[in-house]
Amino acid sequence: MMVRMAVLGVLCFSITGSAEPQPCSNGAGDILDAKDQPTFRVRTTEHFTLHYNTTHETANDLVPHMESTYQAVWSFCQDLKLAIKAPAQSLSIYLFDDAKEYRSFCEKEGVRCDGVQGTYVANLNAVLLLNVLRHEAMAALNAPGQDAANPQWMRERDAFVKSYNRLVVRHEIAHQLLFNIGALNRNAIYPDWLLEGLACLFEPDWPVNPNADLILNQDRLADLRDSLVGTSSPNEREVRKRLGDDRGRLLSLRTVAANPEAVADAGQFAVYRYAQAWMTTLYLYVEKKEQFAGYLGEMSGRGGARLMDADELLIFEQHFGPLNEGADKEFQAFLFHCMRSP
Repeated sequence: MMVRMAVLGVLCFSITGSAEPQPCSNGAGDILDAKDQPTFRVRTTEHFTLHYNTTHETANDLVPHMESTYQAVWSFCQDLKLAIKAPAQSLSIYLFDDAKEYRSFCEKEGVRCDGVQGTYVANLNAVLLLNVLRHEAMAALNAPGQDAANPQWMRERDAFVKSYNRLVVRHEIAHQLLFNIGALNRNAIYPDWLLEGLACLFEPDWPVNPNADLILNQDRLADLRDSLVGTSSPNEREVRKRLGDDRGRLLSLRTVAANPEAVADAGQFAVYRYAQAWMTTLYLYVEKKEQFAGYLGEMSGRGGARLMDADELLIFEQHFGPLNEGADKEFQAFLFHCMRSP
């Protein structure tokens, strides 16, 4: 059973409310109403406190991916020589097993969560997750009697659910960690492409060793191929026609750099813009690592004021050079190299 991540929508990063980091205790009542507390169990790891009302099996499967994401993000920041420090408190994660309960809680907190399975909420300093098995889009796969009628099909479904839950938790924890270890400032406003591109890097098992071979995000790569030509075997001439068409699924690199809300405003093209954000961030990390480190260093010291689009572009070009035809060709060469990868 093949189910692309685009079917279930894109992952969401939300900043709601102000400001200062909230203390993260180990109690199940951190942000839950009293009536909800008895239904949630608690699992504590070295760096996280997981509150969940799913099965133990679902929650336990995510625990090693929580900690491996911590190690991967930490290693990534060290590789770039960013000034980081360990969080002072355990970081909170809430895993819901009921879609209505999850969306009701998000709505109460003023968080946009329609169509998404996870979000990092900055003013709560917490990750909210929905077990993808309970997502409305999965209803047809959860029909009573399916497991007895077709055990192999159900095993494939369960494998997809497990894989997708892992992807969501790694994405959202990456957001949470980048703010809590000081790589980014939770009071600041950043370009969408940077926030989402960074989180998308860690959706696969990002190598802890910076000298290891990089693991391409195959889901985002498939979305990127589809956004360009609608096929897994792209013709480069056709791809080049579509790159830079700001009316279409993708944007020019210059437009991405100058538009802080390029991902959030994507509408029907959101899944493709997430893929482009991932590719842009990967390109800068691999091909322009020193400049990228300098750019992120400046980002970590950013204050809370929103910058004008022209200012975002100016900062980008100060670190990476002018976004002219030569820059486009370099980016395209990297993109084609990744798209040819198995």
